[in-house]
Amino acid sequence: MFSLKKLLIPVITAIFPALIFCQISEKFDYIFLVDCSGSMVGLPKGSGNPVIFPQVKEAIKDFLRDISVGANVIILPFHKDVQEEFSRTILSERDIKDLEAYIDNLEAKGQVTWIYYSIRSALRKAEELRKKDKLRHTQMILLYTDGKDNGPQDLNLDGILDFFKMQRGENEFLYLKYITLGVELEPEEELKLLRTEGIQLIKNPKGELPKRFPVEIRPYVLDYGNFLDKDENSRTITIQCDDQIRSKEIIIKPMFEQLDNLGVAYTISPDKSRLDNVVTISFKIFNKETLLTSDQIKFEGKFIIKGDETLLISPEAINVYFSIEPKKIINIRSKDEQRLSKDFGQIKFDKQGLYKQKWSLSITYNQFALKEKVPLKLMIKGNNNNPSLLTPDIAYFEQEGVEKGQEMAINQSANIDFILNVRKEKVKKGAYQGNIVFSSDKNVELEGDGLEVNETNELERLANFMFIVPAAPFPWKIFVVPGILLILILVFGLGNPSFYKGAVLEDESGSLVSLKKKAFKRKYLVAGYSADFVLPNLPSTIKFYIKPAARGSRDIKIIVKKGYNLKNSEGIEMPFAFWSILKPGDFVQGDELNPIKIYYKILGEE
Repeated sequence: MFSLKKLLIPVITAIFPALIFCQISEKFDYIFLVDCSGSMVGLPKGSGNPVIFPQVKEAIKDFLRDISVGANVIILPFHKDVQEEFSRTILSERDIKDLEAYIDNLEAKGQVTWIYYSIRSALRKAEELRKKDKLRHTQMILLYTDGKDNGPQDLNLDGILDFFKMQRGENEFLYLKYITLGVELEPEEELKLLRTEGIQLIKNPKGELPKRFPVEIRPYVLDYGNFLDKDENSRTITIQCDDQIRSKEIIIKPMFEQLDNLGVAYTISPDKSRLDNVVTISFKIFNKETLLTSDQIKFEGKFIIKGDETLLISPEAINVYFSIEPKKIINIRSKDEQRLSKDFGQIKFDKQGLYKQKWSLSITYNQFALKEKVPLKLMIKGNNNNPSLLTPDIAYFEQEGVEKGQEMAINQSANIDFILNVRKEKVKKGAYQGNIVFSSDKNVELEGDGLEVNETNELERLANFMFIVPAAPFPWKIFVVPGILLILILVFGLGNPSFYKGAVLEDESGSLVSLKKKAFKRKYLVAGYSADFVLPNLPSTIKFYIKPAARGSRDIKIIVKKGYNLKNSEGIEMPFAFWSILKPGDFVQGDELNPIKIYYKILGEE
C-alpha cells in the first residue's frame, strides 16, 4: 500500500512548494523500457511464446509503490525504437494512479524488437533529467524483454555499451538492469554485459517474473571533512524499502586499501544490516600526532552495498571522502601589543598644517600557511559617513620594498605600517572611522586580538581605526567682553541651564536631566577634559537629546554596545561603531536592560 509518509509530504509541499526540493541533495530517477512486441502476449500463435506481458505490468506497478516521494519516473514502451512515453514526478497518490493507468493501457502488438536503439533513447532521457537541476541523480534503467535485438545493424551491442560507458562517465550512479524473460542470450553477449560496470543481467525462466524490490540508500556521498579538530566522525545512511522484505540483510563492503598506514580505522554498525535499520559508518583517527607532521591527506573510497537477487539496490555504492589537513593560520597583531583597534584621537597639525602617524602591524604565517604561500590581502576602507574621503594620500600601507597604497597582497610573514598622513587643507573637520580589511582563502584562519568578522563577508576580518580633525580655533579676541559676561553668568548661576559648562541632557519636554555636579560651581564633575556618566534603567519611552554646552567647541561621544538603539535627530538608526560623535539635537534611546554610557569630551581645548 502507498505509505502515509507519501501522502503527508505532498500536503506539506502544497503549503511550502519548495520545501522538499531545497532540502535534498539526491534525486532518484527510474526509467522503464517495456518490450511491446507481440511475443510478449504469445504471438504469433503456435510459437510457444508465453503470455508474460500482464506479469510485467504488475511488476512495474508494484515497483512504483515502493519508491520514494520525489522520484522521477518515465515509462518507455518500445518495439520499433521507443514509442510514446509517459512521465511523472511522484508527489502524491494521484501521480501513482496516472502511471498505473498508462501501464494498464499498454498493448503488445509490435513486429520487431529494437533493444539497442531503445536503450540509447533511455540513456538520453536520463541525461535530460540530470541537466534539469544541480542535484545528484541515482538513475536506474529497467529493461523488460523476452527477445533479442533485431534492430538496424548500425547499432550493435558493442556500440550501445560504449555509449553507456560514456554516459556513466558523466554520472557514476547510472545503472542498467537488463531483465530477460525466458530468452537465452549468446554467451559472448552475456559476458560483455556482465563485464560492464553498472550493468546487471537478471535472467528469468520462460513465463516467470519473480517479484523484485527497490531499495533506496541515502545519502550516498559521505564527506567526513577534516579530521584535524576531532578524532572520530560518524555518518548515518537510511534504507527505504518495502515492508515485505524487512527481514532481509544487506552487506556493506569497502572497496579501498587498508587505512592502517594512514592511522585511520572505520567501523560499520551493524556490519550486516537488516533493512528496517539505519546504518552508521564511523571513521576514527588513532595516531593524529604523527599525521599532523606530514603533508595533508585527502582520501576517496567506496563502500559496495550487496543484497540477495530479489533486491534492486540504488545506488550500489557509497562514495566516502575525508581529509587530514593541518590548519593554515595567519596571525595579525599590533606591535604596541594593543587590540587591533586604533584611536588616533584628536590629531594636532604642525606649523605647516601636517599630521603624520603610523600604526605598525606584524603579520605572522604558521608553517602550513607559509609552506603553501597562501595569499593575504589588505585593503583600507573608509566609513561612508566620514566628513571627507580617505584618499590614498591620507591613509595607506607601507612595506619596505613595496609600493605604498590602500591595497596590498602578501604571501609570507611581514611587518606592515598603516600610515595616517593628513594635510589640513584636504580634510574637513569631524570624526573619521574606517577599517583595515584582511582576507584570504576559504581554508585559512585569520587570528588577531580585536579582529572582527565582516558581517557581509565571513571570509573577511576587520581592524577598526578612527581619528578626529578639530575645528579651526575660535577667534576669542573679538569676543573678550561677551566672554567675560558669559563667565559671570555661569559662575553666578544666571541664564539658561543649557549653558552650564559641560554636557546638558534634556528630555522631550525640555526638562533638564540631572547629573552629578561640583558643589557651588553648577557644572559637571570632570576629570581633565572628559567625564563619564552612566544612565542606568533608561526608560524606552524617553528620548534624551544631546546638546553641547558651547556650539562648535564641544561634542558628546557615545560609547555603545550591539543591541543599543542609537538614533540621530531625524529618528534614523545610526550604524553600530565603537563610538559615535553626536551633533546638537541628536539623541540616544535605550531600555531598562541597556543602560548607556555617555563619554563627554571637550574638543578644541588644551
